[in-house]
Amino acid sequence: MVAHCHRCSGVLEDDASFCPQCAAPQLRVVPPEETVETAAAGPIHTFGRDRRSIDWPSVLRMALWIAIPVGLIAPVFFPLVIAGPIVLISMYQRRRPGTSLNGKAGFRIGTLLGLLAAYVSAFGVAGWQLFERYSLHQGSALDAQFAMQVQQSAEATQRMAQANSMNAQQARAMLDFFLSPDGRVTYTFFYTAVLAFGIVLLAGLGGMLGARLTRRSAPQ
Repeated sequence: MVAHCHRCSGVLEDDASFCPQCAAPQLRVVPPEETVETAAAGPIHTFGRDRRSIDWPSVLRMALWIAIPVGLIAPVFFPLVIAGPIVLISMYQRRRPGTSLNGKAGFRIGTLLGLLAAYVSAFGVAGWQLFERYSLHQGSALDAQFAMQVQQSAEATQRMAQANSMNAQQARAMLDFFLSPDGRVTYTFFYTAVLAFGIVLLAGLGGMLGARLTRRSAPQ
C-alpha cells in the first residue's frame, strides 16, 4: 500500500520519516508485536470455568432441603440414606450440565449432605422422644422399652463374660449403670454418635455412586 504525505499528498518512500517534497514529518502508528502475536495465537481462555469445580453455595442450598427427609428417614430405614446424595448430584448436574464430577467430588458432596442429615436425625429423634413422653404420655412405655434393650445388651454381655472369664459382678455393675439416668444419657449419646457416623459414611458412598452414574449417563 502506497503512503502519502498528510500535508502535500506526495508519495512517500517506505519507512520515510519526512516527506521528500515538503519535508513535513510523518507520523506512523505501528501495532506492538505482542498484540499481533496474541491475535495470531487466538483467544486466551483466562476466565474459562473448570468443569471439575464445584459450586458449593448451590450444592449447600439443595443439600439443606434434601437433608431434612433423609435425616428423618434414617433412623427408620437406614439404607435409604444412600439415595439422598444420588438425588442431590442429579439435581446439581441438571442445573450445571457442563460440570464433570469424579468419585472424590461426589464423596465430598455426599459427606456434606450426610453431616446435615445427621444433625436433622439427631434433633428429630430427640424431638420425637420428647413428643412421645410429654404429649402422648408414653413415658412409662419408653422406659420399659429402654430397659428391655439394656437387658438384652446385658444378657449378651454376660454371655461374653462367661466366654472370657469376666467377673459376673462387673457385668451386673454395667447393667446397673446403664439403667441409671447417667447410663441412659451415655447410651443415647453413643447411639446418636453411631447413627451419625453411619449416615455420613453411607452418604459419602452414595455421593461416589451418584457421580459415577451421572458420568455414565452424560452425553459424550
